[in-house]
Amino acid sequence: MGEGERGAAQAAGIEPEVVDLAQLAGTEALEREWLELAERHEGSSYFQTPDWVLSWWDTLAARPRTRVAAWRDPSGRLDAIVALSRGRERLHRRLPLAVSVFANSGSGPGDGDHCAWLVGPERAEAVAEWLRDAVGRSTLLVRSAATQWPAEGLPAGARTVGLTACPRLALPVAAATGEPSKDFVRQLRRFGRRLERQGVRFEWVDPPGVDEPLLDALFELHAQGRHGGSFGRDKLAFHRQLSGRAEAGRGPAAAVARREGQIVGVLYGFWWRDTFAAYQQGWDRAFAREALGNQLVLHALEFATEHGARTFDFLRGTEPYKYRFGARDDWDRTWLVPNGLGGKLLAASRRRGRPAARPRPSD
Repeated sequence: MGEGERGAAQAAGIEPEVVDLAQLAGTEALEREWLELAERHEGSSYFQTPDWVLSWWDTLAARPRTRVAAWRDPSGRLDAIVALSRGRERLHRRLPLAVSVFANSGSGPGDGDHCAWLVGPERAEAVAEWLRDAVGRSTLLVRSAATQWPAEGLPAGARTVGLTACPRLALPVAAATGEPSKDFVRQLRRFGRRLERQGVRFEWVDPPGVDEPLLDALFELHAQGRHGGSFGRDKLAFHRQLSGRAEAGRGPAAAVARREGQIVGVLYGFWWRDTFAAYQQGWDRAFAREALGNQLVLHALEFATEHGARTFDFLRGTEPYKYRFGARDDWDRTWLVPNGLGGKLLAASRRRGRPAARPRPSD
């Protein structure tokens, strides 16, 4: 296809515009259009916004080669976008051996959920065709796609290789469901009064109010716990960028516990549309007997509801406390389109994800 034909196809909305992300970074016009697309895309998440993807690319991912394909409708309005990064995927988390893949930008490092591309059913076929040509004989890995994401947007041969439970809770909490139980809430209220007598107060920090001192406190308090995982200070630059991109109604937010002006607990997450996604927390272990971790969740639920949230997303993981608050599992799906030897090895190392049994809440 010649340049003239390609330009006509792009104008007609058939062919996408394709740019290197290194050229796109800092291009405010397309970033704004991308954000507007995410805002009107049904079921979109914060992890699909340019805030998350561009910050991820610049920090955690160390600027991998990435192409961005953008489709427009006949009026010229952006109606689908795909950011495709070159990277490597380990065959097993405990082994250093990795294979080369193309993957959805914003996934993997950083533990983003619901982070497949902004593609509606009407664009799925065109996106699948472009992806087939873009990856060629390489393997394609689409991590953490929401349940409703259109699988028709993937090339032939796509298979599910993982399911991840992402519990969530509808707000306001409905007493009719019986969860959280009255006894559980009553217990937390009793602990809350004990914290109050010790001078602990809770507050809500809206975007763009999450600043560097708050992030520093979060990382320090998180390190005191036995959380495990990969949330270390090497991620601080990434979260600084997220905070720097935040605006009212979008970006990092937090429920914060303070005692005599000092931060003793943080539940940190992301506000997007009518959802608060709880991402990480840290709290002073001196308040373990008062269940400060659960207190942060309870206050975050209340604060989020007061500020208009309709969903509290606990994100990945089946920790029992999430279900004690009444969360129900939703699922993210990871897709693989294997090609070549690397693809065969990766496919062999993964088996189709099966829903994990809901854990029994523990006391």
